[in-house]
Amino acid sequence: MRVGVNTLFLIPGEVGGSETVTRNLVSALRTVAPELELLLFTNKENDATFTDYSRVCLNVFARNRASRVIAEQTSLVRQASRARVDVLLSLGYTAPLYTPFPQAVMIYDAQFVAHPEDFPMFSRMVQRVIIPYAARRANVVLTGSHFAKQEIVQRLGVPEKSVEVVPFGISPVFSPAEKDQESGAPYLLCVCNAYPHKNLARFVRVFQSLSREIPHQLIIVGKSGAGEPPPIPRVERRQQVTLSELVNLYRGCELFVLPSLYEGFGFPVLEAMACGARVVAARSGSLPEVAGDAATYFDPTDEHDMANAIRTALEESSDTRTRYRTKGFQQAASYTWEATAARVTEILKGIVALE
Repeated sequence: MRVGVNTLFLIPGEVGGSETVTRNLVSALRTVAPELELLLFTNKENDATFTDYSRVCLNVFARNRASRVIAEQTSLVRQASRARVDVLLSLGYTAPLYTPFPQAVMIYDAQFVAHPEDFPMFSRMVQRVIIPYAARRANVVLTGSHFAKQEIVQRLGVPEKSVEVVPFGISPVFSPAEKDQESGAPYLLCVCNAYPHKNLARFVRVFQSLSREIPHQLIIVGKSGAGEPPPIPRVERRQQVTLSELVNLYRGCELFVLPSLYEGFGFPVLEAMACGARVVAARSGSLPEVAGDAATYFDPTDEHDMANAIRTALEESSDTRTRYRTKGFQQAASYTWEATAARVTEILKGIVALE
């Protein structure tokens, strides 16, 4: 079966979780389902990323949103038809509206509806038209959590039976240290870009109030944005880190905190758990679903509740912390890219068989 993979949205290093899913899912599909013939449709920015795959590079730059949308609706369909794909898998929210072959589209959440303040006006307008229409035209919509499925059903008007949950995986590189980390200044860690819905400004206010009681620093890893908190003492912003640096930050933190108001999946909580970090997270979006009982939760709109959850986790006994750490390893281990790829393969074969 020939599977076309639409990666026209992907700008390396700039699209967050959707890039994580694309890279890891495509790699896992090749391992788990070698009977699938993958043909990637790439853009000018990401073509060099996929040199190990059969691919067709379209003459378009993803940063030019208008050109990318037009190419997705026109030249992508022509090239995929010419290549005789049996099914098209689009991994970045949008997809062609009309194709002669069946298709699946990955929609990670309905953030553009729930939190429109995160997006420029033109982007919001395009997303409000293209994404819901693509979701309703596709044979199946894929998403990473049951929370995201309900968001897609309720906010985008997609029939529930058309949405399949395919929980994502995490890379084996996220693992505990082989030996005890060298002790240094204690720190809390947060990994997220500074979109307004990530709730960083409120979190930083909470940390500032706690800093009178605790010796910790706060390290925030992620790109700056409209939700950027004001600079305060003992808060370090790192906008870019390498993968190995990120793993070491997870391993060394005394507490990992994710204060987000909305998450369609929430990779950082699982990555932190896999590295042995104690996790405290917002009781919002998919986070309780994904992290289960391996994390402690707080109301992300209540600064008092957030502060109490962080304070309690820092003061807990070593036995309690060990129990949470063990639960975290177990929870993270249940999310694998091999399982994701196997389920996606089953769904793709199913929709082709129905044609």
